[in-house]
Amino acid sequence: MATTINPPRDPNTLSNYNNWRSTHVTANFDILFDQKKLVGNVVHQFKSITNAESREIILDTSHLDIGTVKVDGQPSKWELLPPLEPFGVPLKITLEKGVELNSTIEVDIAVKTTEKCTALQWLTPAQTSNKKHPYM
Repeated sequence: MATTINPPRDPNTLSNYNNWRSTHVTANFDILFDQKKLVGNVVHQFKSITNAESREIILDTSHLDIGTVKVDGQPSKWELLPPLEPFGVPLKITLEKGVELNSTIEVDIAVKTTEKCTALQWLTPAQTSNKKHPYM
């Protein structure tokens, strides 16, 4: 009986998740209530599930302002690919070389949300139950 190494494609993502496993994510954000924006960075730990076959990481994004991308502390080439609704805009991060099976890399992405982000909801103090503080 044949074993499928890579399961069938998930129709809800543009990422290349069949090449990488996310093992840890750290999000560091300042919440700017006056601008209705998050500003900071997200650090991903990825483990390669191929034997250095992939030289790119593709992540799903939607209405984000990407600043810099670092792979293992070094600046990396990256680009936003054309949008494909309803999935968003793929972020393609180019690697200098493939990563050996089960080895990990760290990807640090500087990011700001934009006014078009759909994953955030902002409430003014008047819209909250205690009427004292804004809410995100």
